Amino acid sequence: MALVTRSTENTQISCAIKASNELVKNLHRDGLDRGCIATFNSRMIVRQNFTRDEASLYRSLNGLRNYVSGSTRLYDSIVDIIKTFHSSGDRTRPWILVVVTDGDDTGSTLSLLKCASEISRLFTKDSSNFLFVVGVGDDVNSTKMEQMADAGNFIYFPVKDFFLLELVFLTIAHKITTSLSLSLGSLSVGNYNASWAEVQRHRNLCQVAIDYAF
Repeated sequence: MALVTRSTENTQISCAIKASNELVKNLHRDGLDRGCIATFNSRMIVRQNFTRDEASLYRSLNGLRNYVSGSTRLYDSIVDIIKTFHSSGDRTRPWILVVVTDGDDTGSTLSLLKCASEISRLFTKDSSNFLFVVGVGDDVNSTKMEQMADAGNFIYFPVKDFFLLELVFLTIAHKITTSLSLSLGSLSVGNYNASWAEVQRHRNLCQVAIDYAF
């Protein structure tokens, strides 16, 4: 999975970092799975390329509060990080991408529907790849994001506050760990009944390695 995040408040980015650390802690198997960390404002920047080293992912995540200002080049950045999977990802593995934004797109060259088309063509048309976009707060146009999710065959989570990110990440992680052939239509924040301990137990039993980005 890859996480792309944009925020303007220290409390918001702190919540995002805490939730992301929990996701890595319980999803990542050191030396086996590979994680990537990226940020976007006016452009997407990979802060940590795909690595099996869990400690490197924590260092990258904990440094994200230095990269939270600027615009929201959302559509182009999603496609850019997908292209990073194609250039650096392991094509024999499932690919999982998690994108977090607290604003609407403000400068992409791609339109909403063109972005959705590229997501489908490059990523979600493969049934083993999964994209989750989390829109946080009232500045995200959820109607547009749901339209893009339908066209791009991915899951969009609207949430009111960054304090809910850990719950969303737990929901995503539970679905990933219990089944790599996710039932996309049944996934929602409200239906979770798992714990991080359960996620970790399932992940430790799983024989399938993954590449993921935030």
